[in-house]
Order: sequence, then structure tokens, then C-alpha cells
Amino acid sequence: MTDSSDDGTDLALTVVLAGLAIADHLRDALIASGIVEIRFSQLFVFARLERGPATIGDIAREMRFSHQAASTLVNQLEDAGLARRVPNPDDGRSRLVELTADGMRALRIGKASRDDLLRRLRAQSSDGELATASAVVASLLQLAGGADAVRMRDLGFPRPG
Repeated sequence: MTDSSDDGTDLALTVVLAGLAIADHLRDALIASGIVEIRFSQLFVFARLERGPATIGDIAREMRFSHQAASTLVNQLEDAGLARRVPNPDDGRSRLVELTADGMRALRIGKASRDDLLRRLRAQSSDGELATASAVVASLLQLAGGADAVRMRDLGFPRPG
């Protein structure tokens, strides 16, 4: 077995490109629904805030970003009306970031778009094909060292080289 398909595209690259295309698909659905354009890195903040409010420090740590980079992403979401900072009831020195009503709407639209994409994939694929594809991608993730992070929902952005 070779590491490239007949057209020269290797599996790892195909998986990365599929992930980016899925992110584009979600952003397109948001834009079509009147939500301002959301950048790829902001999707990670959304995924974190879906679990509940978090401090900038929590977001930075989980995304493996600097505090300043996480703050910049949150500022952008605040400017778009998708997130807001509220007092932290457990620590008066910090503030929590949470999704606004528009942010929750954007999250619902993104999930509906993802679910529609997966429904269409199931409609054109057999159960066996889907099981094989899932197993292969899971193996690739494991070999690349990312399986534990996914299981833990550690949505950290790719680490800098």
C-alpha cells in the first residue's frame, strides 16, 4: 500500500483539507443566515464556550494560545455581538466569557449545518464505508498523537512548530 492515491493526494492531507472544507461549510451557513463571518480560529472559541462560560485564561490554556491571542479572539466575537464578558461569581478579579443570544443562535446554525452535511454523507455511503472511514481517521489521529485530546475535548489549536 502506498501513502498516496492515484491523483497524488495523500490521506493525511485529504483529512486536513476535509476539516478545513467542513469549517468553510459551517461559516458559509452562518453567513447565509446573517451572522457575520467567523474565522476558523473563532470556531475553537465557540466550541469551548458551548460547554459554558470560561475566563480568557481558560480559553488561552485550552487553545494553547497566549492570553493576548485568546483575548483578541474574544474581542472579535464581542465586537460581532456573539460573546460577552460577565462578572465571575467565583473570583471578582476576573470575568467570564459567554455566548450571547446571537452567539447561541450561531452555534445552533453551525450544528444544523454540520448535521445536514453528515446526513448527506450517510445517504451516499454504506454503513461499512462509514465504519471503515471512521476507523481509518481514528487510527491516523491516534498515530499523530491527537486521539486523547479529542476524547478529552481539548480543542487546542495546532501547536506552533
